[in-house]
Amino acid sequence: MGHMKIVSKEENQPSVAFYLPHHPVIKLSSLTTKLRVVFDASAKSTSNLSLNDVLLCGPTVQDDLVTILMRFRKHQLVITADVEKMFRQIRVAEEDLDWQRIVWRSQPDKALQLYRLTTVTYGTTSASFMATNCLILLSEESKQKYPEASRVIRHDFYMDDLMTGASTVDEYCHLQKQINSILESIGEDGVIKSLGLSWKPALDAFQFIVERKAFLAKSTKRTLLADLNRIFDPLGFLAPVLVRGKIFLQQLWQLKIEWDQQLPEELSNRWYTFYQEFNDLSYLPIPRKCIPYQSVEVEIHRFCDASEEAYGSAIYVQSKDMTGCWHSRLLCSRTCVAPLKGSTIPRLELGGALTLAQLSIKVSEALEMEVKKFYLWTYSMVVLGWLNSQACRLKTFLANRVEEILETTQPEQWRHVVTSENPADILSRGTTPNNLQNMNLW
Repeated sequence: MGHMKIVSKEENQPSVAFYLPHHPVIKLSSLTTKLRVVFDASAKSTSNLSLNDVLLCGPTVQDDLVTILMRFRKHQLVITADVEKMFRQIRVAEEDLDWQRIVWRSQPDKALQLYRLTTVTYGTTSASFMATNCLILLSEESKQKYPEASRVIRHDFYMDDLMTGASTVDEYCHLQKQINSILESIGEDGVIKSLGLSWKPALDAFQFIVERKAFLAKSTKRTLLADLNRIFDPLGFLAPVLVRGKIFLQQLWQLKIEWDQQLPEELSNRWYTFYQEFNDLSYLPIPRKCIPYQSVEVEIHRFCDASEEAYGSAIYVQSKDMTGCWHSRLLCSRTCVAPLKGSTIPRLELGGALTLAQLSIKVSEALEMEVKKFYLWTYSMVVLGWLNSQACRLKTFLANRVEEILETTQPEQWRHVVTSENPADILSRGTTPNNLQNMNLW
């Protein structure tokens, strides 16, 4: 590890020095940047301040990851790209370069050398904003000449990753030529890792690659949580499986087990068996397209359900192709474990309905598409009664949730569905990875 020292000086103020340790990070799976130099701008100096302590972060200017992934699934043809060495391609204004002046020597007996970092420095608090805002400014500058490409750069980038698409080959080629990004060619069997998900272009499907986990002699609540977080599933494809892990962790809270306390052997073995089952997910391809063919009509069907242990919601896109055939695809889902203090099933089912309404807002913003019909389905006749009653007659707990649900939905959109036809029932009860692969309802 080397150490750089950035020296800055404000007018009529003494010099302030910030130490900037740096080290290499090697990522062989990256298509564009195998080796990246990482700077630690949070390292404290002799003044007990770090460079990041005196820098402003800047606001978030890009769409969130879940929104981009949802939108990626609506295209017939898709484009993925990565801006190579993004931070190092953005120059810092000449008048600001002295704030990135470096005093350097490799050994204490060597002469000092002076440098200035001329590009955005990865590891500083403001780096992400400066890089992403540069893309936003580029999109604004090109809005008049290339309106579609401008929209894509503005809304379909997440940091340096682009995930976008088009409906026809002509639109696709036209869009690709306009977007100034670096693409790498891939083989037929290639797997692209983008925004944390693995996408196989030959199948046009997402895949989950779970690393085999060695059995740890000491399993704790902290290591179990790390295991669960290792599986990245932002759209909730695996939610019926992951909810079992959430329920298991919640049970540890009930047992009052501390974060680093070793689990009893029986609990540790149960978790190990549960986690090893995730290897089966490698054989579970998930279609990337939520609308598989050119459609003449699209419907959004939204389901919710609850059990004593958890509640959740799932949203499906149903589309009719040119031949009149209907196709249904899971778009996204979300789960929550039931409160530890306990609650009635109807109240938990209302929580599922509220989760569905909140997720629906995210979907509407992400898809940016005209949908003629919206359907919301629940098994609970009690919830349907609450949604069709006057909120003033309900207790505060119920009234607040009913009002929030009805801010974005109408009572007539809500309908009853039997358990055997409700995919959200799988969310509320959970299942194994092997069973999930054979669940056509999901």
